[in-house]
Amino acid sequence: MNIFNEGWGTVEWEDGSSVKFGMPMMQMGGTIMGARDIKFIANVVVVDELMSMKAVLKMGADAKGG
Repeated sequence: MNIFNEGWGTVEWEDGSSVKFGMPMMQMGGTIMGARDIKFIANVVVVDELMSMKAVLKMGADAKGG
């Protein structure tokens, strides 16, 4: 089963700075048989609008451990 969240999350620090992020798609297994697990299978996008910066974190990039 694939799971995803729509929209953006926000992290705010005490100094007033913040970043927005989009959660990656997740794959959940073992709901009927076997061990239950959840794996991230897509990218996380993090945006700092004040600093005009964007980062893309690749989750599960390869079979060797991401």
